[in-house]
Amino acid sequence: MHAILAQAATKYFWLPQQASTVARDSDNLFNAILWLSVFFFVLITVLLVAFVIKYRHKPGEERDVSASHSMALEITWTVIPSIIVVFLYYYGFKQYMNLVVEPPNAYPVDVTGRMWQWSFAYPNGYSDRELHVPVNVPVRCVLESSDVIHSLSIPAFRVKKDVVPGRYNRLWFQATSADGSFYLATFRVNGYPRDFAFDLNGELVANVPTQADLANINTPNDLAMTFSELPKPVQDAVAAQLPGAKVPPTLAIDSYSLLNGTTLNVVDYRDGRTRTEVIVDQDGKAPEKQTVQFNALPPAVQANMRRAAHGAEIVDAQPILRFNDAEPFEVFCTDYCGTNHSTMHSRVIVHRSQADFDKWLAGAAKPDPDPRVRGRKLYTKLGCAQCHSVDGTKITGPSWKDLYGSTQQFSDGSTAVVNEEFLHTFIPAPTVKVPVGFPPVMPPFPIPNAQIDDIAAYMKTISKYAPAPSMGGGAGVGTTQPAAAEPTSAPAAK
Repeated sequence: MHAILAQAATKYFWLPQQASTVARDSDNLFNAILWLSVFFFVLITVLLVAFVIKYRHKPGEERDVSASHSMALEITWTVIPSIIVVFLYYYGFKQYMNLVVEPPNAYPVDVTGRMWQWSFAYPNGYSDRELHVPVNVPVRCVLESSDVIHSLSIPAFRVKKDVVPGRYNRLWFQATSADGSFYLATFRVNGYPRDFAFDLNGELVANVPTQADLANINTPNDLAMTFSELPKPVQDAVAAQLPGAKVPPTLAIDSYSLLNGTTLNVVDYRDGRTRTEVIVDQDGKAPEKQTVQFNALPPAVQANMRRAAHGAEIVDAQPILRFNDAEPFEVFCTDYCGTNHSTMHSRVIVHRSQADFDKWLAGAAKPDPDPRVRGRKLYTKLGCAQCHSVDGTKITGPSWKDLYGSTQQFSDGSTAVVNEEFLHTFIPAPTVKVPVGFPPVMPPFPIPNAQIDDIAAYMKTISKYAPAPSMGGGAGVGTTQPAAAEPTSAPAAK
């Protein structure tokens, strides 16, 4: 509820932002029914109280046994409600047909609901946990469930449809708002300038971690890459804007991933008292930006920035860099689907144009050459984070920290070493054997073998039992624990 109200941008505080072609008509019908209900509730209540007072029994007065018939009154309370009901039926049926009859040119997306995450598959075969769409383009979602009944709900679009196992359902929408923003500000902290990055709501955005940080997932969010880790086009672009300067390879570079797929690399170069800031994207190009004053931002955004940048010196005329970005909207499951139902949410990311969406899709579908990076992305994309932590915290399933290479015990008394062979057996059928101390709630995940290998590569980076890279792969290599004869089930992906 808090997430829905946080998006409220209408004159009615109980309704979120109108961001689709059907939202306005849906709200009009909702408000018509609401205010009609309020009007008749107040009218009936006032008349009830007035009649109780006016016609209460008084000593010495005689009343008729029953009221006399009034044809005018009968016609009035029959005709007026009939007109209202017919109007509501017509308007409601019209909106219903608009919701169920999708445009023939709608962009198709396959949506799969499972405990407890959403998966969105695009026509080119790429799958993501967040739904990306272009603005002002109709989108057709084909819904299916791999386990229990779910319900896909996008409040800002005013659409909702049940996702039922064993059948397909359909839902369509056309987003009308894509006014996302990414803000970059230089505030002074203890007299020194420091860069802060915020999303369109003024919430602080974390930097992109380095490759080395893959081995330490618990590193604080305020991370930076080094100049030597930047792609060659980015290094060349930065060097071109710092003529004559010898940029040290260890110079910290703030790198931020925007929703539209752009990566902002922010270089804060200092030469004595001279400070030069260079901002380039992943292709080495200077992204389009505008400069706005802090006091020109929406009050809610200002308040969030002050809270997030606690202790920073912010003046009203503070210049803020604004970069155009895609706009996010919340996605919920509105059918109780099990223990972690409340965590089953995602986002719709609306891109500013078809060209921006196509560019994002092409980049997202391009695999990363590092299997550790691919595995880390799968950890998020497949919803593994819903049940498996990477810091040792026990939630629904075993933590992935120090899991690879360890020996796990199962409720049937057997044991197994967690390695590639084990993961290939366990992930497709995770309830055959259940890890001791955990419920048998993980659904089957028939993912490609290559993805399981990527997951294993990532798990090695956060496990002290993983073999050293020079020792090669091997399950149990570098550990003192013997491999079990039957590598069947232990904690695993998802």
